[in-house]
Amino acid sequence: MMRVTGVATAALGFLVAAGCAGQGGPGGTPEQDREVAIYAAVIRHMTSEEGQSSGFRVIYVLDRVVANADDPDDPGGGQPFPEEDRAALQDALGEVAPVEFVSSRQAVTGPEQEGSRVENDGILLTLGPISGEEDRALVPASSYLGNLAGTWQTWVVEPQAGGWAVTGTEGPVAIS
Repeated sequence: MMRVTGVATAALGFLVAAGCAGQGGPGGTPEQDREVAIYAAVIRHMTSEEGQSSGFRVIYVLDRVVANADDPDDPGGGQPFPEEDRAALQDALGEVAPVEFVSSRQAVTGPEQEGSRVENDGILLTLGPISGEEDRALVPASSYLGNLAGTWQTWVVEPQAGGWAVTGTEGPVAIS
């Protein structure tokens, strides 16, 4: 009986550790779990420093992956995040700030004459498609706080002990 309990405890500990590392939710395919973990690492990196509060009351994420990697703010079509991925990202980032998915920038920004600031002391993130190799992912992404407070870059994300982590950028970085 002790042996079965020890194995069960070890298995439970492994599952909890994987979940805490942002490896995605249960029931996802390995590719879905990998994507959720990579996107969670990018969102965490863009909104908070390690061990620090994000300072944002809410993190708004565009509800789809924007296909145009050259312009993550392209309002054109894109692949929507599946509901299970949205839930897994919300769970993985719960300690950073609440995550809400929105259909457009205009859904969460104030009037243009007032600087089009993101509402509720939030930040809006747009994510591009993941590319790269199995052990090195590239993710184009942008952040938006207002008319003169935005960034765009391609993040390098690599597996680290306990999950995926942003290790730098590749290519141009734009700041407004």
